[in-house]
Amino acid sequence: LTGALMYSAIVPFWFYGSAFIRDKWGYSLSAADALMLFPEGGMVVLSPPIGCAVDRFASSQRVRVLALAVNMALVVAGFLMLVCVPAPALPPIVPLGLLGIAWASSNTLFWSMSSTIVPKRYYALGAGVIGASLNLGPSVLPVLMARAASKGVALLLPCSAAGLAAAFSLLMLLPISSARGTA
Repeated sequence: LTGALMYSAIVPFWFYGSAFIRDKWGYSLSAADALMLFPEGGMVVLSPPIGCAVDRFASSQRVRVLALAVNMALVVAGFLMLVCVPAPALPPIVPLGLLGIAWASSNTLFWSMSSTIVPKRYYALGAGVIGASLNLGPSVLPVLMARAASKGVALLLPCSAAGLAAAFSLLMLLPISSARGTA
């Protein structure tokens, strides 16, 4: 569920973000598209070094889950900056940069844990279930976003998905704590 919510926060914005930036900040569509390289390109450029850092400094599942929750909360902060802060007060590069860093971190952390959740005997089945669940939200959320009263309200839908992903990440700590006898 965490992964489905995480991807529901990320993927729809890739297709929606340029129009939002164009309308709120008055950029041309080509300039807004160029700005969208920050969240998308951030994942490409930052994910490998973040993966190295996760392997080195976040070896426990508990630390990875906490880091995932924090990064999904940063996604919420990025969306709220986009929606709530007036255009003259903040250039779009700031929330888009934050989204790029938080998405790269969240994606890396999520996938680093997926192989420890699924028993080795069921890796292929697990990959299929994870793949299907990750694409459920991004398939449905754009339809809901298109029906929203305004573009700002529409952006609150993936923002809500990110908030729920952060919350469900924290819920994943319960089995970890219980297994250690700290619940």
